[in-house]
Amino acid sequence: MFFLNPAYCQAALSPRIIELTSNKQYSHDAALFTQGFEREGDYLYESSGLYGASSLTKRHINNIAPLARYQFPDSIFAEGLSLVGDDVYVISYKEQQGFIFDKHTLRLKKQFKYTGEGWGLCFDGGTLVMSNGSDTLSWYQPESFKFLHSRKITEHAQSVDHLNELECHDGFIYVNIWNTPWIVKIDPRNGEVVQRYSLANLINQLTKSSEIDIANGITYAGKSKHWLITGKYWPVILEVKFPDK
Repeated sequence: MFFLNPAYCQAALSPRIIELTSNKQYSHDAALFTQGFEREGDYLYESSGLYGASSLTKRHINNIAPLARYQFPDSIFAEGLSLVGDDVYVISYKEQQGFIFDKHTLRLKKQFKYTGEGWGLCFDGGTLVMSNGSDTLSWYQPESFKFLHSRKITEHAQSVDHLNELECHDGFIYVNIWNTPWIVKIDPRNGEVVQRYSLANLINQLTKSSEIDIANGITYAGKSKHWLITGKYWPVILEVKFPDK
């Protein structure tokens, strides 16, 4: 079930909060402990975590059955993913090991190393951005995964901790805050949160009909200008809009 982290109750008083709504749903595999989530055209790419159960899947938006699947070794806890050209990058939790797959077949092409924990990952068009569960985001060169720089994220001069799943879009970074109903929109130029969105009402509606876990998974849906959001063990994917005040 979902539990609100008390540390973010004060943030809920912010006048910039927008409560998200949804008018459309897609089916989601409720067995997946969702970590990374990307849409490209009619296809969804999703990484699922936990030791002994981590996987990467590719499916059609309207069909829950995977078109391709990669099962990670039991020693790997898969985390966030991002698409870079014809490649799918997937990072791991504590193993400091990343993986590059062919996006068409999910064939493993290459592995790479990095330092620290891996949580979320997104591609901003030139570099890969990674979270590690703290208040800091880090930027990497895609070809070598060479560390470039990092930046602390703040809101009203306060650190924003537990940064998790990421989506880079239109010059901003959208982030799930771990174990909360919050998604924040970050300006990467200064690390400041410029908008905060709440999933609280949507989560409350979902929990009336099913047992769901933490919200985790954001991806831009493309030409429709909608977004798709889901969570760990969620039976649905919700289509939403991110309006700005």
